[in-house]
Amino acid sequence: MDGIESGALSPLAIDYNTNTVKAISKERIEELMITPLPPEQQEDAWTGEKRTHYRKAAHDFRFLILDISKKEGKTDKINYAALGYMHPESSVPVIAFYVAYPDLEKLLDQNKILWYSNSGPFLLKDQVLHTPDTYMSATLDSYFPEGTFGFYFQVTRNKKGYPDKLQQYSRQDFALVKEEPIEQYSFSGKEGEVLYMTTALAQEKYSAEDILDIRTTVAEARTQAKSSAPPKNLMVYLTDEIILNHPDNAHLHNNGQELPTLLLNAAKNGQLNIYSSDSLSRKMTIAELSKSLKLESEGLILGDETQEEVSEELELLGAQLTIVPITWQVYFNRKGIETKRVPYAIGIVAPSNLFPYGLEKSIAYFSFEEVYHLLKQTPQAKYSNPVPGHVLNDLLQQNFVSFFYKATPLRVASPKKKKYPLIKI
Repeated sequence: MDGIESGALSPLAIDYNTNTVKAISKERIEELMITPLPPEQQEDAWTGEKRTHYRKAAHDFRFLILDISKKEGKTDKINYAALGYMHPESSVPVIAFYVAYPDLEKLLDQNKILWYSNSGPFLLKDQVLHTPDTYMSATLDSYFPEGTFGFYFQVTRNKKGYPDKLQQYSRQDFALVKEEPIEQYSFSGKEGEVLYMTTALAQEKYSAEDILDIRTTVAEARTQAKSSAPPKNLMVYLTDEIILNHPDNAHLHNNGQELPTLLLNAAKNGQLNIYSSDSLSRKMTIAELSKSLKLESEGLILGDETQEEVSEELELLGAQLTIVPITWQVYFNRKGIETKRVPYAIGIVAPSNLFPYGLEKSIAYFSFEEVYHLLKQTPQAKYSNPVPGHVLNDLLQQNFVSFFYKATPLRVASPKKKKYPLIKI
């Protein structure tokens, strides 16, 4: 879909009965992307708003169709690829459009899209923590079907350093509620495999149904399907949440020297770039940061003891922002062995207990590189309670209690040469 929107791919309609290939206009693609809703599904359960249709997303395309030319029983050329979806009323498979596979192959390779096997929802090769997508809710629900809302989660490791258990903790008192083993997947004794997606398609690393032999004069691809050597270096982004009001994190939450306070003061003074997410892809202005901190506080809970409600505009203070997500770039080789871990981004999140609706709110994110160079020159980053220390050393040495928040899919990347020396106390 991204390729079509960018113009890198041209959508096609192919009729194998008449051996014709026709281009599909942008207007027709827009029509294909719209799905009408039956009357009983038109009211949104959360907002009550009514809608007569919805726009298809990537997950609505449930199957891939490949037009393949074979030689000696193996894939020689992949000519076209098509996306299909299930008709919402008849549940009949519908082909949305085709694209020329050589164009798709080029796009997949440019973006280094990967295929991997022998992977559970958390682990690759029993070692690499990752997730199929950025959001963890579906994966966590499979471990804790009784519910995940209102809990923290932590991944423990065994003596070999491999993840072995997923633990569920109470958000109220941080007590361990439940723990489940993380399954260690192994298929026929084979190790997990990571390939480029184009290689996996060329080598038929998939399970196919409804295979049809077609004789057609529709033009073949000019080149053979491409196979490449597997990537040597891989990386995931792994995010943990540091909960500052956890008793073991008191050194990061000293009065007036709270980590969020240090970050907010620097951001408001123009000493740090401000970002809207841990991808660090979109900058925020100081005005946007101030707006993010100011809340229309009707119904805002000001304290756990008074539960007092007010109706005015308030600005959250650093001491109230007790969740600090830290995102790491975790590098590993094709054997699944971690080779380097580098802090990438650090954020500030308002905890759910501040709001009647019980949801956390992201305030801002910052580049760890910028934070490092700022805080090593900031006297307030040093502390003496309970023992002398420095905030940066705690972050770099992971001297804190944190909970697993999210991970990303695998991507190809080589370790960067960045180094963050510890600060002398």
